[in-house]
Amino acid sequence: MIKVSDNELKYRQGYLCVLFFFLILRSVNVYSFLPSIIDSGVFALLALVGIMFIVKDIWISVVKNHQFPYSWWLVAYLFIIAASTLINHKYQFTGNVNLLVWETIYFLMIFELAREGVFTKKFYSAIAEILIGSWFFQAVISLGMFVTQFSYNRFYTIRDRVRIGFVENRLFGVFGEPNYGATTCLLVIILSVYFLMRGVSKKWRIFLWTNIVLQYLVIVLTGSRTALLLGMGVTAVVIFIKVLGWQRLAAWHPLLRIAVGLVLGAVGAVSLYGVVDLSKIILTKIPALFHQFDLNDHGKKDSADKINLDRADVDGNKDISNMRFSIWMSALQLFKSKWLLGTSPRGVVPYAQDAFPKGFIAQQGIVTHNAYINVLTSTGILGFVAVIGFYLKQAFTVLRDAFLDKDFFRSYKGFYFLVIMVILVFGFFNNEMLLVNNVGSFIFWLFLGRLVSAATADNK
Repeated sequence: MIKVSDNELKYRQGYLCVLFFFLILRSVNVYSFLPSIIDSGVFALLALVGIMFIVKDIWISVVKNHQFPYSWWLVAYLFIIAASTLINHKYQFTGNVNLLVWETIYFLMIFELAREGVFTKKFYSAIAEILIGSWFFQAVISLGMFVTQFSYNRFYTIRDRVRIGFVENRLFGVFGEPNYGATTCLLVIILSVYFLMRGVSKKWRIFLWTNIVLQYLVIVLTGSRTALLLGMGVTAVVIFIKVLGWQRLAAWHPLLRIAVGLVLGAVGAVSLYGVVDLSKIILTKIPALFHQFDLNDHGKKDSADKINLDRADVDGNKDISNMRFSIWMSALQLFKSKWLLGTSPRGVVPYAQDAFPKGFIAQQGIVTHNAYINVLTSTGILGFVAVIGFYLKQAFTVLRDAFLDKDFFRSYKGFYFLVIMVILVFGFFNNEMLLVNNVGSFIFWLFLGRLVSAATADNK
């Protein structure tokens, strides 16, 4: 077990709060206008501090006390990333080393300390409050951009472009990527409901309800089909769980309760879809009430009355996946050619351009848009087995606790479970959790560690 003094714990928690703040800042699209040397310098310093903490932990726990507190699955995956980086050293070597450092911080510090119950309850609350507060301001600014029809669109390459405000019939706002922004809005809604149920002051309750409404509006205006599907899934799961735990139905046969829960959950999900469609109709009328201005490179829109939320890249597109099927097939082609250790995390695109120049990824210069296929392509079958092995072990631990603890879904554990499930499913449509350094990954590893910690304590 990793031992951390109370005084040092304050520094570590402070460090992680600072790291989380800068990850949020990096998610804002206007942040990209800053010189890259500033971003590189800040995160290099943060990485150095994190590694120093880890080196200290390894020295005391492993070298001095001859204990190995870390997950063998995760440590094995780190070695696999390192091996893939060395073998594919001609492809983004520095970027791969940098990513390896951050994966080490996520695995051996954030997840491990959370799993061992080192962090305080105030720290978890602080992280949630930072996320809720920061996304509130981003939502307000983004909605203001929609109302005024502010837009800025600068195209460099398909992977390097800046879109701010209301662009291409969807709200980018200040979010670097609308799918990530909208999905994080859903996480903020879940955490806001948790604070409301926990009991807070009247002013805090007003703020949280207001924030929930704003986050919902952002989700609608981003046009993110991924966030909508995730929201429908969360709605269905919550209704299902509520039905199973409803005391009035306690006398019913378990199979009947399950059936009723599934039906009502499906009804709730479909109803949410209808409410979102209705919301879109109402929201398109609002900008006409305000003076609009536009800094778009392509000129002004004719009239606020002509605003619609039909995405040009989706409506009329026969490819329901919006190119994802083509991307995934191209990624699997890369995997077949380097099936053992992969192309290296940052080497997917450059390797594709070398080995399969006519392939979809090489031609478009875009990443896999699937966390699991990304692991398979980047780190091969060995990396994939290590990740799946780790996930299955943690899933068994958490789900066992969910079945044994009657209060699981009445406490923070139920809300953390929903957050983690949202991120896991989101990973099927975008790169998340692994081989990325962003807000979602931070939340995922921190919350998963706490859930595993609670489950382990409950079953001792």
